[in-house]
Amino acid sequence: MKKILKDYSLVLLCLMLFVSCKKAEITTVISPNGINNITFLNDENSDEITFLVKYGEQEVIQSSILELLSNEIDFSGDLSILKTEISTENNEWQSNFAELSTITDHYNQIKIFLKLGEAQVNIIGRAYNEGVAFAYQIPEQQNIEEIGLAENIHYNFKEDYNVWATPKRGPGVLTAQGEYKKIPLSILEKGCERPLVIEIHDSLKIALAEAKLVDYARLSFDKGTSSKYSILSSLDGEMGGKQEQDTISGAIILNA
Repeated sequence: MKKILKDYSLVLLCLMLFVSCKKAEITTVISPNGINNITFLNDENSDEITFLVKYGEQEVIQSSILELLSNEIDFSGDLSILKTEISTENNEWQSNFAELSTITDHYNQIKIFLKLGEAQVNIIGRAYNEGVAFAYQIPEQQNIEEIGLAENIHYNFKEDYNVWATPKRGPGVLTAQGEYKKIPLSILEKGCERPLVIEIHDSLKIALAEAKLVDYARLSFDKGTSSKYSILSSLDGEMGGKQEQDTISGAIILNA
């Protein structure tokens, strides 16, 4: 997927902003072509960081949860929005590895500054013509300079879609270079590699992936428990470092 992290200038753009009558806004960012969109904080009665993804009018990922865990900062408590920032990017960057050396970098972005109890966290959502991506930042707070951090992303789906999965991780078992097999997501096993391709229907496939492989723990997938048809993504180790770093949690490629 296109490069996610880079300097950008803030430019006003048209976003769909739905204001809840309760404690938070429900905020959607839409791709430049108007097809892909990701909505954050869609559950107005929840104090969790929720999101859902649509392709056109079709909800391909139902209300899902980004869960952050740390011994240094407690991310539980009442959720509220402090402010939001919106921007767009439309330029190019050079790649030494892709089939095309010049890559178009075009997306719309929203940055949501949240308070969770006494903790602060910033959510960054981007919508591309090729898919969506989301990240988070942990601002400096509570006189803490470095933290250990783990994350779980609970993806929820409407049906028991087929996925292309690698074998269960174990001693002597190839995973990243292993054979992919088509199975229902309900029997996904621990250690499934990324990207994880999901067949929504004959004309629509999506892929769950991670968007940053530098200074970041490896991500893998497993069957989830947050709904009847759920996929859990988690880090294979705790991520440590200074606060205020962008941490790209997930990228979702949508392909009709």
